[in-house]
Amino acid sequence: MFWGGNFWLKDYISGNINNIDYNYKELDELSQMLKDNDMAGYWSYCYNPPPLQDQRNDWRTAPKDMVKWGELLSNITSHLKEKDLRAEYNSIWNEPDFKDFYIDSMSTFFEMYKYGSLGIKKGDKDAYVGGPDLAFDASWIEPFLQYIEDNKLPLDFFSYHALGANVSTRTKPCLLIEIK
Repeated sequence: MFWGGNFWLKDYISGNINNIDYNYKELDELSQMLKDNDMAGYWSYCYNPPPLQDQRNDWRTAPKDMVKWGELLSNITSHLKEKDLRAEYNSIWNEPDFKDFYIDSMSTFFEMYKYGSLGIKKGDKDAYVGGPDLAFDASWIEPFLQYIEDNKLPLDFFSYHALGANVSTRTKPCLLIEIK
């Protein structure tokens, strides 16, 4: 989604933390185009939208209010479900192990995953939720999966990218593992 990074023609998450404004026009149009072509989206909910950014005003930071983060993802998935434009997969963040895209701690990301995944399921109980679309650092895998298990969180798929020349540092060169 690249919230806060000016990727969308109109930033559709705006306002302030107490009054978040959603402009779904582009998301709806893209989702409808995919549906019209018998496809569904793989939405990676990233990065931190302006209303949830802290004093650093940086889209690479974790949301300053995790409850609001969960509500935001709940509102989006609920909206897409109501419009019959559901994404096939809903991923929390993109490459949190890569400092170009996330600058807070691993444990903070795990908390962000918790509130985000529960928010997605609240908005659409049948939504597939997962992530974290890791880039380079395999040391995130075991702690992430342990956190999911310890907290009994939803995880319908696990994803990571096989990037760069040194693929020997990755466990398997695949993008998505569905969990049944």
